[in-house]
This record gives sequence, structure tokens and C-alpha cells, in this order.
Amino acid sequence: MIWNPHEGRGSNDRLDQIMREKRKARLEQEAAAEEARVLELASEKAEKRLTEDQIDFTNPEFRGVFTDAAVEKDMQYLARVEAAIKEGETERSRDTFRLARILEAIIHEQTELANWLGSGATTIKTSRLDDIANGVDEVVEFRKDEGHTAHLGLGIDVTLGTHFLGQKFERIRKEIESGKLAQVRYFKSSDGSFVGTLPLLPRVIVGAERRHITELARLWVNNKNKELAEHPFKKVLIAEIIEQLRAFREYARFEAMRQTQPAERERREGVIRAYERALLIAEGVKRGEKAALSKLPEGSRDAEWGNNDRVLLAIRQELKSFGAGVS
Repeated sequence: MIWNPHEGRGSNDRLDQIMREKRKARLEQEAAAEEARVLELASEKAEKRLTEDQIDFTNPEFRGVFTDAAVEKDMQYLARVEAAIKEGETERSRDTFRLARILEAIIHEQTELANWLGSGATTIKTSRLDDIANGVDEVVEFRKDEGHTAHLGLGIDVTLGTHFLGQKFERIRKEIESGKLAQVRYFKSSDGSFVGTLPLLPRVIVGAERRHITELARLWVNNKNKELAEHPFKKVLIAEIIEQLRAFREYARFEAMRQTQPAERERREGVIRAYERALLIAEGVKRGEKAALSKLPEGSRDAEWGNNDRVLLAIRQELKSFGAGVS
């Protein structure tokens, strides 16, 4: 009998393939379990932080600005909307909401702790009413040395170019076309010097995709503040803000030029100035960074974030429709 060195190789190859597939499945299960643990811890931390810092519109300090009847009416509206939201909840919507809250809490904290948006920036967590009714999750307050103050509203999104993201941009478009901007009905400045309604608030949508939020959450729950301070998401966040402010400002200019009545055109100029103030500050923050997203070394970790985050790409896709209006 002649020995064949290739005899049995096929069965050995199949056995190796089976072992590799089992190993891969085990590693995937372990990774999924670890991600679930991280997100659960991050969710608990986020809810605690946001709940503690959230503006309470039922606070007596607002009763000097709003009547008891007005506050009661807003409370009833909020109760109805929250009941409707809860009734329509799905597992997917709950997961999306959880991710958005985690990202919001990280932005809320790191904007001040790590100066993600510059040394003069303070984050103010809006009331649940303004979150739902006015689409503003956070207000970033920029205080300059000259005593000037500018505000920027943030809406947090983790959807991937879906119908819901499009709805948010359509809302901003309609505000610009009507010569209005977002407002925060119940607002208190960081130093307590102003209590009341904050009008003419430029609003942008910021976000990141799930795998990137998980990466941020992992650092956050392990108190890796140094890593968070220099994390590439800071550049992505600034890019999302600046690109939107530029597009919205140009669209506001386009709408102002269409007006035939001087008074209406002047009102639109106020919208343009609000965008310009916020843009001026955001561009100053960007200049303080080491590199813009467009100039990051190919293949670098920062470039991977800046070029591949699907929420950033979805935002850019939405902005193309604003460019069409000013071309």
C-alpha cells in the first residue's frame, strides 16, 4: 500500500474551518455581551447626569416670568405627548433613545470638562418640554472676555439618514424660510442672570453612529478623561456644527434676498446675524485644533472617524438640499 500525504487533508481542513467558525462565534458573543454591559452602565450614568442638570420648568423661579396657568398648560401638554411616545415605543426606538441620551450626556460633560467646544463654552440641559416641543436637547452658552454671550442649540441624533433625521432638517429649513429660529421657552443662563425664553437660537443636529458611541461610552464609564479630551469625536462634533451653520447662514441669506418688504428683510438679517455669531465662535474653536477633518492623515484613527461616521455622512447628505437653495 502506497502512503498518500494528501489523504485526509480534506477532513482536516473542514475540522479547522469548524473550529475557526466556533471561535469567531464565541468572540462575537463575548463582544456583544461586553457592549451590552458598557451601554447599560453608560445609560445609568447618563440618566443620572442629565436628570440632575436638566432645567425644571416647574421651578418657582419661572413663575415670575410665566403665569401659573401657562405652566400648568405646558405640564398637561408634556404629559399627553410623553404618554403618546410611550404608547408608540418599540424596542428599536428605545435603543435609539438610549444611545442618544448616552451621547448627549458625554457631550454635556466633556464640553466643559475637556473644552470640546472651547474654553468659554458651558452646556445647559434643557427642560423635557423644550426637548420635545422645540427640538433642543442642549444649549451651548459661549461667554467671551468682552462680556458678549452667544448661544447654540444642539439636537442629538444617532439615526442613519432615516426619515426622522430628514424631518429634523426640514424643521430647520421651515424656520429659516419663515424668518424664525428655534427657541427655548424655559431657559436659565449659566450664571443665573437671565431667566425666561431664549429666542433666535441657531440649532444644529449632532450625532454619531452606534459603534462610535459605544467606543466613547467605554472610555466614559471607565473615567478615561484624558483619552476623551483628545478623542477624534471632538473634531467630528466641531465639523458637524460648522458645516451646518455655514449652510444655514447661506440659506438664510438667500431667503432674505427674496423678501420685497424692507421690514421683513431686516427681520431676516437678525436670523443671519445669529448664525454668524455662532459660526464665528465655532470656527475659532476649529482653529485651535491641530487639524481639520479634511486634512487628517489617510488611514489615521481620526480620519477613520471623520470620513466614515455614518451620521456625519448623513448630515452632509441632508445639507446638500440647503446648498441647492443658494446656488
